[in-house]
Amino acid sequence: MVNDEETVETIRGAIHEAMTEMGPSGLVMTLVTDEEFIWTEAFGHLDRTKKTKVDTETLFAIQSTSKMINAIAFMFAVQDGLIGLDDKLVKYFPEFRVKSRWGSEEGNKITFRYLLSHQSGLPQMTRKGSVFDDSPHTFEEHIRSVIDTWLEYPVGSRYFYSNIGMDLVSYSIERASGMSFPEFVNDRLAEPLGITITYGSIEAKKNPNRAIGYEHPKIPIHIGTALAYGCGGAWMNISDLAVLTQFLLNKGRHNRKQVLREDLLDQMMTTQFEDDEGYTYGLGTSIFQGGNIRIVEHAGGGFGYAGLLAIAPGHGVGAAVEMNMENVNLAYKLVLQAIDLALKGKGIERTTPSKEDFLVGAKQDSSEPELSRLEGLYAGVWGSVRVKVNDGKLVIVIDGNDHEFTPHSEYVFVSEGTPPVARFVMNETHVNNPFKLTLLTSMTGPVDLFYREPLATGAKSVTQREHWESLAGLYRARYYGAHMFYIAVKVLDGKLVYSDWSGPIPLYPFEDEPMTFFTSGGTHYEFGNASLRFSNRLATRVDDPVSEVLEAIEKEIPTSMLTDWVMDQEIRLLEFLDRKNEAEMIRDMRSKIHE
Repeated sequence: MVNDEETVETIRGAIHEAMTEMGPSGLVMTLVTDEEFIWTEAFGHLDRTKKTKVDTETLFAIQSTSKMINAIAFMFAVQDGLIGLDDKLVKYFPEFRVKSRWGSEEGNKITFRYLLSHQSGLPQMTRKGSVFDDSPHTFEEHIRSVIDTWLEYPVGSRYFYSNIGMDLVSYSIERASGMSFPEFVNDRLAEPLGITITYGSIEAKKNPNRAIGYEHPKIPIHIGTALAYGCGGAWMNISDLAVLTQFLLNKGRHNRKQVLREDLLDQMMTTQFEDDEGYTYGLGTSIFQGGNIRIVEHAGGGFGYAGLLAIAPGHGVGAAVEMNMENVNLAYKLVLQAIDLALKGKGIERTTPSKEDFLVGAKQDSSEPELSRLEGLYAGVWGSVRVKVNDGKLVIVIDGNDHEFTPHSEYVFVSEGTPPVARFVMNETHVNNPFKLTLLTSMTGPVDLFYREPLATGAKSVTQREHWESLAGLYRARYYGAHMFYIAVKVLDGKLVYSDWSGPIPLYPFEDEPMTFFTSGGTHYEFGNASLRFSNRLATRVDDPVSEVLEAIEKEIPTSMLTDWVMDQEIRLLEFLDRKNEAEMIRDMRSKIHE
């Protein structure tokens, strides 16, 4: 039996420690079973002024946790006979079109199963209405800006996290039902459960009891007119999120009434394409089952908020958290701790594979692996890592930090740090390429990251090299309307390359579209007049970064341009561009800020 008092006190202690060390000003959390609401509590304040405390009715943006609600809404549409999981997108959105290097009909292959499991090949976001675009827009304009963008991969070929794919699901529900997506969600889900789900920042801002998001501890996020219903547009309070969590645990039942068919929820929580022992994806749900307990969840992070809803469906336990700072790792830490404590109260110990368990079957040998075959970018639900070889050693770049691994066998590598084990699986049809990389993590067990390069780029002979030097320079992109990061473009060893934190990546010209390039991993780059659009994100060239930084310091402009990690990135990229004098001047200014 769950020891409620002891469990809650332990979680409270972890929350207080985390808020002191990691910075969210407000945090709310709940722990439920399929039979009862064990605990729901609010901590901290709406914003950094600390004038108003959060409560269990405070509105938070749940960001990508919205993808769960999107999938639930789709299943209601299936239950109503309005749409089918294997129906093609063009049936409901006949105007849809997308550019493809694999033929003009490739986009017509996209089904809702592909969209809901991130197998559509679509890019992560659109040109209008993403976190990189703060211009006023409607949901219709947001959706239509996907038209004439580029597929990253052939449809159904691999996992690639796509926000626009989820929004296309929401838009198709509108087309099929004749209702707006928020109206459909309210009618089928929110009203029967007695909860409120708010969509869009404009509506959310009308609520005075709304937490203010922070990406940087001192600079609130300008959330603008963000509209992205299916991928991340939902706002909820923790009391209502607790009801939704229990609804999932009860397999679609609420107040003893079957609101959504159990088989449809089971389909949501079933891995669709990669049935492996590691971390996989269902339909709008993330699944990890590397240990003895299967966890179904979805996290969200963006616009200065983070959240997570997770359940152990076979054991009737679930938890959710919301906070007004982007710290998804903290969300996982707290929610999994809460679930573990509740499971222990039932006499169940959740385990994840140890380093020794993970190495079972990986016979150690002394042969020297071909490390260069493993280099490249690997992407999964939690982000991406880059594998490279430095001085004959395998290095995995995680969150900008190098982690060195030594060979245990041909495709299994070990480290004294975290993660302790990396296991590569090779592609059966292209034997010289990897298929995926699995990293062992302490919280969730194995995490799968799928190989993103190389793929055929469709590039023909190179004829425009003489123009490449004019494209070189430092570029800056803005996200959330205020925050920024930099990338650099230069000609290196006869190739046009770009670099951010992960090192230089070659760009290959696509001659059918002038000034359009692709990485071997599929990301498209389009150069304009002193601008660069990469994977639909807009960046502009910065010709005099020193003057900009100096002006911000002298005028005391509150800007993320002066945060340590942004200035460090700018310095590093200026050095990469051989603009060492400018890099040194900005380094000096960074030092004076801390005096």
